[in-house]
Amino acid sequence: MSGLVAVAPTGTLSSALIFEVAARVFKGITPCTCEPVSPEMAVPMTGWEGVVDFRGPGIGSIGVRVSTRYAEILATAMAGEDVRAMPAMQADAVGETANILSSSVMALLYGPRRHVTISSPKVTGDIADMPSGPAEGLVRLGLLLDHEHLVQVWLIVATEPAQEGTR
Repeated sequence: MSGLVAVAPTGTLSSALIFEVAARVFKGITPCTCEPVSPEMAVPMTGWEGVVDFRGPGIGSIGVRVSTRYAEILATAMAGEDVRAMPAMQADAVGETANILSSSVMALLYGPRRHVTISSPKVTGDIADMPSGPAEGLVRLGLLLDHEHLVQVWLIVATEPAQEGTR
């Protein structure tokens, strides 16, 4: 996975593991091939961003950025019919993808028995600057789906999980 670039692993989660989770999520929604690419390369010029905040043993955010074209593909796959001309459906699909991704990553990060609260997805059609956070708590990666669609996934953990028995 030489194309995978991460600022740092977060907790017990490495960028390679996050890539595997993200690849499973995207392949589950829209069967596709998935390759790692540099996250700087995977920032769509126009498109959608979905962000979910979480709070549990640690706090932070996880987000996904997709092109408008891939948002259309996600929306059509989730709706089971052609909804390419419906931006509201694209926004819902990106938000739901961020939600699925955050739930999957949280289960790996904190385990099935830890209580983690996640927010409703916040979706925007404006792709802003890359989120910033402490270097030790930021992981970002890029995915290339079907040799055509660039996707960026990022995770920020603002505080490390509490150690067992402390709190």
